[in-house]
Amino acid sequence: MNIFELAKRSYEEDQKNRQKLVLSNIDEDTSEATTPETNSNTTREATVIVCGSENCGKSTLIARFLDSRSISNNEGTSNGTIGMEYAYATKTRSNIKDLAHIWELGGGGSLANLLEVVLTEDNIGSTSILLFLDLTKPETFQSVVEPILDVLRRRVDQILAQISTQQSALHDSLVKNCKTKWQTHQDNHVVKPLAIPIAILAAKYDQFQNFDTEKKRTIYKLVRFIAHVNGALLQSQSSSVEGLMTHSRSLLSHHAFGSALNKGTAAVDVHNPVFVPVAGDSLQNIELVTGVSSYNDAMTQCYFQLNENFAQQKTENTDEDSVMDKQFAEPLVDSVVEQKTRALELHIKERRDRQNAQERAKHRLLA
Repeated sequence: MNIFELAKRSYEEDQKNRQKLVLSNIDEDTSEATTPETNSNTTREATVIVCGSENCGKSTLIARFLDSRSISNNEGTSNGTIGMEYAYATKTRSNIKDLAHIWELGGGGSLANLLEVVLTEDNIGSTSILLFLDLTKPETFQSVVEPILDVLRRRVDQILAQISTQQSALHDSLVKNCKTKWQTHQDNHVVKPLAIPIAILAAKYDQFQNFDTEKKRTIYKLVRFIAHVNGALLQSQSSSVEGLMTHSRSLLSHHAFGSALNKGTAAVDVHNPVFVPVAGDSLQNIELVTGVSSYNDAMTQCYFQLNENFAQQKTENTDEDSVMDKQFAEPLVDSVVEQKTRALELHIKERRDRQNAQERAKHRLLA
């Protein structure tokens, strides 16, 4: 089964699961059992997309979030996620049922285009991104960050353009909220926050802490820079350090269910886990580059520094020389992939057309 069929199946399962009221064991202290007979008056939905470096604890975090009793710490040893995987969880509080859709993207940055499948007009107002970066493999940062951020920015801009007239209140709210914390910040001419919340999890801290001090200092500067100019929260993560796992579960719970978020001050000592809240850093304090004039300039200089310090690896799946080599041609496989690609694109288009038709009908009734 190829990635396109997996993505399509996940999307179809998502629609079916919206009709179910099954409670995952999120937190035994705060969750209540939910049955089809629950008399909840309101359903509040959120979407969390977990993506980034491969084999660094994404699946483990989701599993620990869904089952707080799990003690698995097989970070980097489990089978990697293929395509996109879907999970959901619900929690009922005071007649309000929270429904969280959790999507995990596999393949590092090589499958970033699949993010377009799950980021839609319907959920953009309630979608958050958790982007994992493997601290032990700084040579892979660009191959993860660049394609994922490019796809997210392109898709968000596309949706904002689509809703600017029919859902102007939502459009204006998203644009305003992402800029609020940066209005008086000294780097507001460089920082370009997404219109949706994003947090970067600096993963495998347990292994990273054994690096020599100078290497750790350079890597911290790089991840702080990436998080800062993209308007993201930054915090360390490790499946093997229970304290960090607890903080990561809390972060996921915040985006899934609106629970309280850690609002601590920045902690950037290279001998300790990193934590920087949104707008809690500055280019002056990071000291990676100077004289940055714009967001594009900042990212260009960031990638230059990445390659200067850690020669960046290309994503294996984007190696066109081997993919397009005629000696490896598989006409039947290529034909199936093409068919599945068209089917997925048609599936997405039909769904968007139905949504647009429903919106137009709603506006005609209200007119």
